[in-house]
Amino acid sequence: MKTLDNVATIISLFEEAAEREGYNFCLSHRDEMPQATKADKILWLYTPLFLSQEGTTHGRQRYRVCVALIHRQQKATAAERVAYATYLQDVLIEIFTSLSTSERVA
Repeated sequence: MKTLDNVATIISLFEEAAEREGYNFCLSHRDEMPQATKADKILWLYTPLFLSQEGTTHGRQRYRVCVALIHRQQKATAAERVAYATYLQDVLIEIFTSLSTSERVA
């Protein structure tokens, strides 16, 4: 049951971050694109992947998460695309920084 709680916590934290940054949240497997929504801005979280656990009944559990920020926008110049890619990177850094303030995330 502990693993389920941890995965729910990870998903919840990314959901909150998406809302805070103005993105629609989408959770799916890596090979599925979030086509269910026509939103312009999507934070897509691939289903967290369990990696390992320290100890048999306690200790840290490690997960791999992969996140994509999708922004459906008008065609732009190369310079505008580069500037926007830099902006998206800054948003992701801000999201991961905010996750580290949770007591359940190390």
